[in-house]
Amino acid sequence: MKNKPVISIIIPCFNAEKYIKKCLDSILQSKYLNHEIILVDDNSNDKTKEILTKYKKSKKIKAFFLNKNSGPAKARNYGARKARGKYLLFLDIDTEIDEHCLKQVVEKFEQNKKLGAVQASLDTAGHFLTFFGFPYEVRSKQRLIFGARSAGMGIRKDLFEKIGGFDEDYFIYGEDTDLSWRVWLAGHEVHYLPEAKVYHFQKSSLNKKTGYRIFYEGAKNNTQNILKNAPATILLWMLPFHILAWLFLSLKLLGQKRGQHAISIWRGLGWNLKNLKKTLVKRKTIAGYTNPNNQCRQIMFGEINLKALFSKGWRWFWHV
Repeated sequence: MKNKPVISIIIPCFNAEKYIKKCLDSILQSKYLNHEIILVDDNSNDKTKEILTKYKKSKKIKAFFLNKNSGPAKARNYGARKARGKYLLFLDIDTEIDEHCLKQVVEKFEQNKKLGAVQASLDTAGHFLTFFGFPYEVRSKQRLIFGARSAGMGIRKDLFEKIGGFDEDYFIYGEDTDLSWRVWLAGHEVHYLPEAKVYHFQKSSLNKKTGYRIFYEGAKNNTQNILKNAPATILLWMLPFHILAWLFLSLKLLGQKRGQHAISIWRGLGWNLKNLKKTLVKRKTIAGYTNPNNQCRQIMFGEINLKALFSKGWRWFWHV
């Protein structure tokens, strides 16, 4: 096992006291022993810090504590900087892994040098984009996917560093799509690994009680994804349709007398206008490591059809 590459499991934590033990127990039961666990507390206000402190003496587990709640992207990046593994596996704290999961992830990376990132088997099999620039999840056994979910995402550490890690301007939502997009642009592939099983227990849902933040972050981050990463020929038509879709949703929310939610969307779109110069600098940086032979255009929409476009692509809108 000493000759096997190290895989670093990085887990952001925020008010996660009821999940920590189950998550860690599942990892510690792994058949692949050459791993380390890095937990990053994002300034929790429950007993998370107290629980994590108990693991400080463990050789396998490292716990770090941030002084400000800055979102999972920053916590994951912090953990990645502390990692010594050749490969990184990002998990959410409300997950558990199968005992063979780590072995499957490492083996796939070792077998395929073009493989940049993987998604373990979660409640979905990854996602693609609609023509409007919104991610839609798939449940097929298709190996090649456009985007992996950060609740069970593996990536080569050197590639993660090369493409700049997670964008910390994303507090929540969309940061995994952004990272996956950049993996493809760098000339690598993203695969779904059904044999690497991760069990995700706390599934989020959208309903009329959903807070304003999801609308703000959704509009801000999905729009930023397109501005940063889309090839110019796709950007020119996708961005207008994307913005119109958000404006359409805001009108629907106004009709439901949910004005604050509509305002959150406008604020999210406005963030991109206010920070356009900063985003264009990011776009230039991405262009610097973009592989001209990348397969991003060929994979981003998947085997899209009218059902995917109008059913999967718009489902988010009809259920708010």
